[in-house]
Amino acid sequence: MIKEVSFNYVIESEEEFCTNDAEWNSEWNEQQPKGRNWGIEAIKLESALINLGVITSESSNSVETDISMLYDVKIGLMDGQFDTEHNDLVFSKVWNNDTDENNSHGTHVAGIMGAEFNNGLGITGISVKNRLYGFSTSGDKDEDLNGKTSFFFDKYCLALLIGNNVKVINHSLGNGNMAFYAAQGNENALNFWEEITPKYETFLVKLIEKGYDFLIVTSAGNSNDDIYYKDDNEKEAPYGYINLADYDENEHPNADVSVTYGSSTSNADEILNETDAKYDDEFQYSSHYRLRTRVVSVGSFGCDSAGNYYMSDFSCRGSRVDILAPGEKIYSCSYTGNGEGGTDYEEMRGTSMAAPHVSGALGLAYSYYPAISASKLKSAIIVSAADHDIIENNRNYKVLDAAATIEKVKDVYNRLKKSNKNVSTNEYSGIAIGIVTDEDGNPLSNVSVTATLASDEGLSIENSIEYVVCTDGNGEYDMILPPGEYLLQYGKSNFLGETVYYNAEPEETTYIDTVVLFKEKIYSSILLTLYGRVQDAISGIGVEGATVKFRKGWNNTNGKYVSTIWGDEKATTDGNGAYSEMLSVGAYTVEITKSGYIKAYANIVVSPNANIQYTTITPILDDDEYRVILSWGDVPSDLDSHLVGNIDGENYHVYYSNKSYYYDDELVASLDLDDTSSYGPETITFTWKEDLGECTYYVLDFTNRYNSSSKALSFSSAKVRVYKGNKLVETFNIPVGYEGTKWNVFSIKDGVLTKINTIE
Repeated sequence: MIKEVSFNYVIESEEEFCTNDAEWNSEWNEQQPKGRNWGIEAIKLESALINLGVITSESSNSVETDISMLYDVKIGLMDGQFDTEHNDLVFSKVWNNDTDENNSHGTHVAGIMGAEFNNGLGITGISVKNRLYGFSTSGDKDEDLNGKTSFFFDKYCLALLIGNNVKVINHSLGNGNMAFYAAQGNENALNFWEEITPKYETFLVKLIEKGYDFLIVTSAGNSNDDIYYKDDNEKEAPYGYINLADYDENEHPNADVSVTYGSSTSNADEILNETDAKYDDEFQYSSHYRLRTRVVSVGSFGCDSAGNYYMSDFSCRGSRVDILAPGEKIYSCSYTGNGEGGTDYEEMRGTSMAAPHVSGALGLAYSYYPAISASKLKSAIIVSAADHDIIENNRNYKVLDAAATIEKVKDVYNRLKKSNKNVSTNEYSGIAIGIVTDEDGNPLSNVSVTATLASDEGLSIENSIEYVVCTDGNGEYDMILPPGEYLLQYGKSNFLGETVYYNAEPEETTYIDTVVLFKEKIYSSILLTLYGRVQDAISGIGVEGATVKFRKGWNNTNGKYVSTIWGDEKATTDGNGAYSEMLSVGAYTVEITKSGYIKAYANIVVSPNANIQYTTITPILDDDEYRVILSWGDVPSDLDSHLVGNIDGENYHVYYSNKSYYYDDELVASLDLDDTSSYGPETITFTWKEDLGECTYYVLDFTNRYNSSSKALSFSSAKVRVYKGNKLVETFNIPVGYEGTKWNVFSIKDGVLTKINTIE
């Protein structure tokens, strides 16, 4: 007997796309985000890749991907530390990074933004085609950075990233306690932001006005669920409250521990104002109209078991929050710790994880349309955000939708293309940063620094002033100039003026050696004796019979020589390579010539405090020879040159314990001179042929080799000059103000020299 008859329903299931990345090889499901990759599902990365043509449909497989139509966009981050050896991350450039420190935060953020796409390892970064740049902020935020303020350090960081044309800068750093204090109306906290923010505004607006187009993506902050004690003792608690995590009964004896305070999600006894993201960092606090269009503030949302989105309890609130992104249970790269690479991953939470979702999406949009203006792109990502009814305090917070952002950017592109409007057609500038002091090393404020285009005679062309700035209270200044040769003129009432020649190169940030101004009343009419010594780069002994001439100002290789009525001032070295000359106080460029040697230049200072001025000249090389000459000051006493490379799979390392390397019985590289008692020179010569693989040159501070936090190397005044044939091809000045004992200077691959110039 037939009990029941029914249709045989056939349900057609369609496969979902997934990459071959090992940690995320499950299908991507944007309708029900879950699992380790829930964040990229929630922001609809799969649909965004379809909109871009990277994959053709949801049923595409990992083999059917194509990113060739996308541009290689530069994305960057200011964060703690980065594991540059992580196998799922490829950094184009990293500054100030100490990979020995176990700090996964920066590595985790970098993975969310730009981990390698579809490479068979780990996870997928949201910006699937990128060039990743990182600046580590750890370890160098001292208020007294040997005369350089925290702001100077941050400014240098921003200049390096923006000056390298990094389009998106992720800043997952903030000051959560200060955000809480200011949100409660504490005057000291409000004054803090009023004092510090204009400095950043002034500098960044200069970059905007010079044509740099960039977006800074900042985390909204994680302090909305923090709990505080009240403390009215201003000495103990200048901002009126103490975070329970920071409370110490010995340090805060006057704190009232009977009542706790916090925002609505904190479970505190007394509920106060929400912690406002506006007060979490200087970028979010800025109200400058030019900067507001370049800063994106990102809060965090999570997803419950039913698939509903909610604003994270820890996420700061307020009108400054532009958009929400996934910030809970986010799986990304972590510190491997062995210095040899690996594929370690971990789960983290916070607006620090939310911000790089937005940064990655912005990078993805730029890779489709790199010429879109930053302000238009910020508008596109906000107006395309999805509405999930996340309502807090009568405000509806929208959620990042990468697919809708791409569609919006494509629409902008098509409209601008029809109107023939060019966007972001600027010529990128060079950035110079420096400090001016008096003869005792004290910073000089209100020194005018005037930039004029330089001619062969060292004079400005038609006296055309391009730019004028003044040093601040710390003696610091910055200049952003179109590519070209400039004469920088330093002036201050009651001080003798000074000059520096500066070559502004696109996307290059230069730290100019500290300029010293001397008091006019004391030094205007006196001559001092300059004592110098010229050394052979190979032997280290003095060079006899070399001619030394002088030009006023630093880096002045073409201007007029210092002269008297009897002709040009010049000196000739004696049998020990020594010379002396009577000159007025100030900065000079010396030119040294001798038959059989390459003409050499060096910056010197004539001063009552000056020691012997050492200069090195090198014998003429063959056309396929390089010579690297390291020189430095009196401290530290021992810096060491290292050349490492690979030829046909064979590694080599030339340094003080292994002074030469032969390949097929032919000398390839040699340490010609090893100096252990200050100044240098220390010289390596190597032959370069097309089949000789690649090499890297770096400098180690042997004196402080057991002190990784030492700044002695950074303040050693070290210079590296690279010669090829009979020509000086590159000069490197050591970055100033950083901890570390290793200076990575340059590499050569396929005959191309690439600057590194970082300290770790």
